[in-house]
Amino acid sequence: MTTNDTSVISEETQVLANFLRYILSKRLVKVKFTKVNGELRTISGTTDTELIPSQDRPMGFGEPRNLNVINLYDVELSAWRSFRVDSLIKASYTIGDIKYTIKKEELNDTSY
Repeated sequence: MTTNDTSVISEETQVLANFLRYILSKRLVKVKFTKVNGELRTISGTTDTELIPSQDRPMGFGEPRNLNVINLYDVELSAWRSFRVDSLIKASYTIGDIKYTIKKEELNDTSY
């Protein structure tokens, strides 16, 4: 598998990636993930062009080259960053007065 291989991705990862791309296009999202070197990293980021300074806005958003990689603008570092969806630990965002969190957890309870 190459780093640009978009065919080897689980359905669950693809659904999560699509959801994250949608939320990032609408608002600021705080994302915690494990970097390739094993370090934990947290980014407050977005792809909402209204939240990105004009000089840093992309010319356009094409199809992602790797479906498992999310690109986002880090508003604290004022730079574009990326993370692998399968390395996601937690993503949080707010709509109105409600905070939503997506957490990666092992599901051992199959009773429901």
